[in-house]
Amino acid sequence: MRSRTIVTIVALAVTALPGIAAHEAPPEGCRETGTHAEGEEPRLICTEANYFHCAGDLKLQNAEIIANSNIPSWDTTPPAGSVTAGEGCGTYETLLTSGDNPYNGMDGIWEGTFTGNLESFTVEVHKIDTGTSRVDDTEAALLWIRIDGVDVVARQADGTPMAAERSSTGASIKYTFTVTGLQGYNLERGAGTIERTITIGVRSFANNQGAWVWDTTEVPAGVTFNPASPAGTLVFPG
Repeated sequence: MRSRTIVTIVALAVTALPGIAAHEAPPEGCRETGTHAEGEEPRLICTEANYFHCAGDLKLQNAEIIANSNIPSWDTTPPAGSVTAGEGCGTYETLLTSGDNPYNGMDGIWEGTFTGNLESFTVEVHKIDTGTSRVDDTEAALLWIRIDGVDVVARQADGTPMAAERSSTGASIKYTFTVTGLQGYNLERGAGTIERTITIGVRSFANNQGAWVWDTTEVPAGVTFNPASPAGTLVFPG
């Protein structure tokens, strides 16, 4: 009993010494990344779920993008309304290609910001098929990812195969992919304060045209930064 008391007293004395503090747990939703020296603030990455929202008042977002240069964005507020109540919007794909310019209104495109250290992000998008029917639930999509104006994932010529998850009614299809392996965006101590502009572009490959839809409770498309674990197809910079 005496030895246990001595150990307790010594432990309390050590934690009270100047410069020696108990290691604090990261805030909820955050976790440490990398290593840090004793007494140095650790680097943190924090998970943040965001949802795509309509830009402007036009349901057909192609027209909003082309006419008003208004790019759909995101925030942390989930969609509140149903498509049956007239909520939501989308971009309709045609056989016309956007080439290397996803801003011309031919693709699904969203642009917004994230503040803090960044290692990966998971994107969930929903599409209503209008093109040639597929015999399986895998489709190649053309992806285009940009951070602060620099291409992180350049638009591919042959597309990225992605598994498709059909809705219970079959009216829409969900695709999920995670951009991972990002380098140089997680170097700040703490959670980080740098705000970055991120652009996400997606287009169906070949003749599988459709309409990318979002901002309803039925299709809560969006992006989750620094997810606890990757989901869907893994996409690496390049």
